Amino acid sequence: MDIKDMNVNSNNNQTIKGKFVGREVITCVTSTTEYILNQNDYNAPFSWEDVENYFIDNSDEIEEIEDELLDISEKRRELEDKVFSLENKNQLTYEKERELDEKINEFIAKEDELQEKIDELEQEQDEPQEVYEWWEVSSYLLEKLRAKGEVVIPHMNIWGRCGSGQAILLDYVISEICFDNEILEGQENYKYWID
Repeated sequence: MDIKDMNVNSNNNQTIKGKFVGREVITCVTSTTEYILNQNDYNAPFSWEDVENYFIDNSDEIEEIEDELLDISEKRRELEDKVFSLENKNQLTYEKERELDEKINEFIAKEDELQEKIDELEQEQDEPQEVYEWWEVSSYLLEKLRAKGEVVIPHMNIWGRCGSGQAILLDYVISEICFDNEILEGQENYKYWID
């Protein structure tokens, strides 16, 4: 089962996620964290240099798309070479030329689309994530959040929540972590979390 196939916010799942958050999220430390981060004090317990995942790392996704782009570019070049070869042998009919040109244009369109995705992902990496709240969490939850690319200050067990205005149990990253732990309705460990 995939998380997309599940109602992660059903009543039972909200109950489970509420218990999980109650166990793993300790307290809001927004004021204290922001105060310390805004100090230029060498003796402060942490600084912006200690904040991880403040910038999104899309390098794996970019690499995947670049590989796909190279593959498509190679196919386009092979097709262009074929057109050139057929022209030189006077074996290129009007119909065949139109057919091959259409395929070449499809490859070019796909290349443009992929390059646009790469540019967007690279630009996204240049923008810091916007943290609205800072929460002290358990070391267990901190490692799970860190692995999901959430903003954290590891040695202080502080999570930089990039959302606000709703209960933490409704954050998608919490749903993902609960899903990964197989504690949601219908999953293997569900029975241990529901009354």
